[in-house]
Amino acid sequence: IPYTEQKVSIVTLPNQPGALAAVAEKLAARNVNLNYLYCTTCATCNGETMVVVSGDDLKTIEKLWK
Repeated sequence: IPYTEQKVSIVTLPNQPGALAAVAEKLAARNVNLNYLYCTTCATCNGETMVVVSGDDLKTIEKLWK
């Protein structure tokens, strides 16, 4: 089975409506491309959602995500 590997960042978001949209707007305003992302929860995240994100510029994504 063929596969590829990519570097990703793991960041957090508040578990509330609109949180992802707010970050996506900041990234779009800086023309930062996202390849993909997916969200998950964890028992030790204090109510936040963990997001695994892949993009062309992970350092900028991490900086703007905050």
